[in-house]
Amino acid sequence: MLLESVRLGPGPVVCACAVPECPNNASARDCQQLIASLSRLTTPGENRDPAPALLVLGADELRALIDGPEKGIGCEERSPPPPPVEEDAYRPALIARVGEMAKTKPFPTRLNGLPLPFFDLHVDRSKCTLCGACKRTCPTGALTLVAEHTRRLAFSTRACIGCRTCVNRCPEGAISVDAVFLPQTLAEGTECIKMEAENICCKNCGKPVSNPFRLKKIETRMRSQGVVGSSCGSVYLCEACKRMQALFS
Repeated sequence: MLLESVRLGPGPVVCACAVPECPNNASARDCQQLIASLSRLTTPGENRDPAPALLVLGADELRALIDGPEKGIGCEERSPPPPPVEEDAYRPALIARVGEMAKTKPFPTRLNGLPLPFFDLHVDRSKCTLCGACKRTCPTGALTLVAEHTRRLAFSTRACIGCRTCVNRCPEGAISVDAVFLPQTLAEGTECIKMEAENICCKNCGKPVSNPFRLKKIETRMRSQGVVGSSCGSVYLCEACKRMQALFS
């Protein structure tokens, strides 16, 4: 059986025929029949890469190797896997199509019987600290964070693919993503401001430090750990002034 397998071209084969009391209920006859089924397979062509060595431990495994659509030994013609579809290959065309459809009333919610793959993001303003974790982990750049005098978190429904990475990475649990079709926003391509806050400036030098939500949360955590006095006040200082305070305290 082993020589016949090698003659047919699969390469080195190690076949361990199962005994009757095998837990898989396989038998030597099963293995013999499966080896015999190799005769229907064609020998690989000259340009075909030699097949790897196979370790067959039982009838079930051998059957899977022979008959499996992806790993079958005798699959002479194998369709290569389809190339990964880049987001830019279809999403702009879909957005353009939806933009035309959005001119009609009522607005469509499905295309060719399928729900439209567009999403909206919601931020719980009582929890969000504008830390930027969602923006840093978004794989499509649907979230942007402007950190100037006013810290703003903006969202683009055009770019969002609904992966919910931002939901899972938000340390405050402040984000939710829902499948929502906003035709006007989608057609215009505008970004929506989901959260914003004026940055607090350093008490000593006036340099912007961070937004009040984040600083207040840090101060609350410090006080819950028993930190009091000027140490808590240092939260509202820039890094340079913090070092100066630590140096002369």
